[in-house]
Amino acid sequence: MNMNTEATGKELDELAAMLTSLMSARQAGFNVWRHRMNAGITELAGGKSALAIQFNGLDWSPPANQLRLNNNFVRSKQEAVEIIESLRWELSRKAPEPNPVDDAAIDPELWGHVQVLIDAGDWDKVALNTAVFVEDKLRVWAQLPSTITGSVNVFNAALAPDQFLLGDSSSEQQGWQQLGRGFALALRNRSGHRVDKRSDAKRYALGVLGLGSLLLTEIKSVYGDPPQIPPPSP
Repeated sequence: MNMNTEATGKELDELAAMLTSLMSARQAGFNVWRHRMNAGITELAGGKSALAIQFNGLDWSPPANQLRLNNNFVRSKQEAVEIIESLRWELSRKAPEPNPVDDAAIDPELWGHVQVLIDAGDWDKVALNTAVFVEDKLRVWAQLPSTITGSVNVFNAALAPDQFLLGDSSSEQQGWQQLGRGFALALRNRSGHRVDKRSDAKRYALGVLGLGSLLLTEIKSVYGDPPQIPPPSP
C-alpha cells in the first residue's frame, strides 16, 4: 500500500484537534470530522475493521432532557480519542522500511540503474540487471570487441593483466580474477532464472548487488572514474 505516512500523521493530528474542540454533535464541523474519521479508518484499518465498527457504533445523540449533561457525547468522545491512537499505531505499522542501501553504499552508477527496481521490491530484476550492468560496464571500459561473447569470457578479458588487473600481489590478482569469473558463472547465469521464486529473494538480490558494486568500485579506485586502460608496459 503506497501511503504518505507523514501527511497521514498530520491528518490524525488535525482530527484529534478537531475532536477536542467539539462539544456537541450539532456543532458546525462535526459531520465533516466524522466523515474524515471514517475515511482515515478505511485507509488505515479497513472499512469493515473492528475500528470502523466501533466508531460507527458510537452514540453522539443528545439527552432527552436538554438540562442533563450529554454523557453519550462525552463517552463517545473518549472512545474516539482511543480510536485515533489506534490509528496512529496502524500508521506506524505501514511506515515504509528505509532502503538498506543507497548510492553511498553502492556504486552510484549501479545504484541509479537499479534503484527503481529496489523501491518496487522487484528482486528478480535487481539481481539480473545488476549482473548485466556489471558485465556491460566491463565490456565498455575494456573496449572489448564484439567477437568476445559470453559472460565468463568478458570477465576474463576485462580483468586480464593488460586490462584492469586488480591486486598488488600475484595471489591478490588471482583472487580478483577468480571473483570476477565466479560472478559470471555463479551469479550472471543464475540471475536469469527467476530469483523471485526464492524465499530469500531480497537477500540474494542485495548480495548480487553488493558484489557487483565491489567489482566496479575496485576497478574505479585503481583505474579512475571512468576507468582508463593502462598503457602497455615498455
